[in-house]
Amino acid sequence: REGAHLASERKNPGANQQNRSRVKKRRRKRRLRLGIILVVLVACGVFAVLSLTTLFRVETFTVSGDLGAYTKEQIIDACGIASGPNLFSADTDGASARIPAQLPYIRTATVRVRLPDQVAIAVTQSQSAAVIETNLGCFEIDDAHKLLVQTDAGRPGQVFRGVQLSGAQLGQTAQYTDPNAAGILSAIADGLRDAEMDDVQYVDVTDLYAVRIQMNDLLTIK
Repeated sequence: REGAHLASERKNPGANQQNRSRVKKRRRKRRLRLGIILVVLVACGVFAVLSLTTLFRVETFTVSGDLGAYTKEQIIDACGIASGPNLFSADTDGASARIPAQLPYIRTATVRVRLPDQVAIAVTQSQSAAVIETNLGCFEIDDAHKLLVQTDAGRPGQVFRGVQLSGAQLGQTAQYTDPNAAGILSAIADGLRDAEMDDVQYVDVTDLYAVRIQMNDLLTIK
């Protein structure tokens, strides 16, 4: 067989040369493909490193929405994201939670990143809905029972007396000792607004299940 093979090569030297040439071309193509893949992988690695170190750094902030009494600088400071670090490492969820917690009159905050270097903050404003006189102090609350600010007892507006709290932190939801308190207070406040009862001095909820509404100085509704 070996002799026959050698004889065949001697008989067809041109065909043998073509075979060797095809093999070399296939090898060159394989090496070229491997080289391209390697270059792409290296380029991706370099880009990833640059993205986390040099590129896409936080440079600018935008603030939109109803700011109320707050300035853009106060809202940016409250978000807790500083200029300089990489944009993709910014804790946007944490920033969205920090802003309403630190700035009580901000109802909601949405923080997003925008390429190449921007942090965008959108906020909505809370409005005072009632005053609650509690065992831990007197507070303004919004319609979601978030504690907005500590205030003086007897401030004009819908005032609820005798409210019992287990905890009170501005910027957080009031912690009522009775789990039904939030629903009862909301129902009473909505009812007073719907009935346009503007002469109410205060609502006594010392006993949540025996509420007293004081109208001017003459009438008590039980």
